[in-house]
Amino acid sequence: MIAVTSITAFSQYVVVLHSADTTAAFTGSTSLLDAYNLANDGDTLYLSGGAFSITNIAKQLYVFGAGIHPDSSAATQTTRILTEVKFLPGADSSRFEGTVFEGNVEKHQSYVIDDLMFTRCKFSSNVDFGEGGTPSVNSKNYQLTESVFIGTLDVQGVVQSSISNCIFQNRIYNALMSDISNSVFLFQSNVFHVINNTSTTNFRNNVFHSTQPYIDLGSSNMYYNNLFVHATPDLGTGSTEIDNYKNVLLDDFYLSVPSTTFDFLDDYHPDPVAIPSFLGTDGEQIGVYGGLFPLKEGFIPQNPHVISKTIEYNTNESGGLPVEFDVSAQDE
Repeated sequence: MIAVTSITAFSQYVVVLHSADTTAAFTGSTSLLDAYNLANDGDTLYLSGGAFSITNIAKQLYVFGAGIHPDSSAATQTTRILTEVKFLPGADSSRFEGTVFEGNVEKHQSYVIDDLMFTRCKFSSNVDFGEGGTPSVNSKNYQLTESVFIGTLDVQGVVQSSISNCIFQNRIYNALMSDISNSVFLFQSNVFHVINNTSTTNFRNNVFHSTQPYIDLGSSNMYYNNLFVHATPDLGTGSTEIDNYKNVLLDDFYLSVPSTTFDFLDDYHPDPVAIPSFLGTDGEQIGVYGGLFPLKEGFIPQNPHVISKTIEYNTNESGGLPVEFDVSAQDE
C-alpha cells in the first residue's frame, strides 16, 4: 500500500524495501537500484507497477512485482524491468515473482549460483543460465513455475531443476537431470527441434503444439503422459516413452486452441469433456492447470493485490483528495 499511495502522490514508480529493522520507500528513475544498494541478504523488495532498471543482482533478495497480466494488473500497471539482468555470486536463493523481464536474463557460465526461483514472471527476451560457455561446475535447484517464456531458455550448467506450469513460445536448451512438467510448448518449425541438447530429464504431462515431428534433439530423456500432435514425434536417442498421447488434434483437447504466438487473451484450459482422456502421471489433467502448481488465473503474485482504484480529479469540501483502493489478500 505504501508503494501504491506513493505512486498517487508523486506520479513516480516506487520500490519498498522491507528488512528486519526498517521499511523504506524509494521513488524516481533509480528507485530499484537505490533500494538494492541499501538492501541486505534476505531482504524483500516490493515493486509497484511501472518500469524499472537494474543490471546486476549479487544479493539474496525476494522481489515481488505487481503482476505481469495487463488485465489482472490494470489498476497498478504491470511491473517491468527494462534492462538486461545478470545474476552474480551472492544471489543464491533469490526469488522473483510477478515481474516482466524485458531484457535478457543471464548467469555467466563461470558462476555457481544455486536455488534461484521465478514464479509468475514473463521473460520477453532470452534466458541464459550458462552464458559465455560450458560450465566446469554446475549450479543446482532452479525452480521456474507459472511463467511465460517468449525467447529461448538455456539452462546449461544447471542440474536438478524444476520447470513446471510454464508457457514456452520458443525452445529449451541444455536441461540436465531436471524435471519439466505440466507446461505448454507453442514452438512450430519444420527444421528445428523444440528441445535441444537435453539429457536425463523427465518430461511429464506437457502439451506440445508442434505439428512437425521435431521435438527432442537430446538423449536419454524420459517422456511420460505428454500430448503430441504428430503421430510419430522424434523424442531423441535412447528416450523412454510411457503413456504418451500421440496424433492428437488440439481441437480435441482445448476449449479454444491458443495461437502459436503467446497472447494473454488465449485460453489454455482443456475442454472438461477431454480431461478424462488426457490424464497425467498424477491422475489429474495435463497442461498448465494441472500438477502441483496449477497456473493461477491472471498470474497474480502472492503479495496483496490491488484489484481496483478510484482517484477523484478534484478535492472535496475539506480539501482532501478522495482515493479508494480495493485490495485482495493472497494465500499462494
